[in-house]
Amino acid sequence: MVAEPEKISITAKLSAYYRQFSDIAFASEVAALIGAEDAYATLARDYGLDRDQLTSYAPMFEARYKSVSELIRKSGASQILELACGYSMRGLDLTRSGTLQLRYVETDLSGVIATKQELLDEVRRRHHIAPSSRHHVTVADAFDVEQLRVAARALDPRQPLLVLCEGLMGYLTRAETERVATNIRALLGDHRGGSWIVPDFTFVAELRNLP
Repeated sequence: MVAEPEKISITAKLSAYYRQFSDIAFASEVAALIGAEDAYATLARDYGLDRDQLTSYAPMFEARYKSVSELIRKSGASQILELACGYSMRGLDLTRSGTLQLRYVETDLSGVIATKQELLDEVRRRHHIAPSSRHHVTVADAFDVEQLRVAARALDPRQPLLVLCEGLMGYLTRAETERVATNIRALLGDHRGGSWIVPDFTFVAELRNLP
């Protein structure tokens, strides 16, 4: 996907670290299982950042996650393709609900997905959640439209598609952002239209001070 995928992986763990302080489903377990505390300490050390400076972002991560989930519920979407899913358990949480008949496909790079599969197995075991035919997790690069199309084969092209990416776009250059957006437009064209939820934002002042 990007030039240094290992950096994206560690920031995916940072997101998991922040979510553990909320009541988001499975968040505290996931943070412990993937060593999110160690990733948090490494990021602070490597960039010379104050740990309190990083911790102050936790409410924003919680609000972002919950806002996206609420948008999904209100949208009436029947199928979702998530790009760069990281270690979020949103797909598991939404597809275990009897009130939402969603089909949910999560995608990310191979290293993240290998860990994600192990996480899902462990969380399902702990909570006695059976695997669902409506929930799929697979490798796909957000820059590669053909990989994304393969991932989307689990979804119905006769229905609108909701594409989601949370925490990805801020790492991309302008050209990379255009490429991902072009791929998403192609996916929506393969279906009966749909929408793209992307909550990523950064304050201009912060761009001058953060890596």
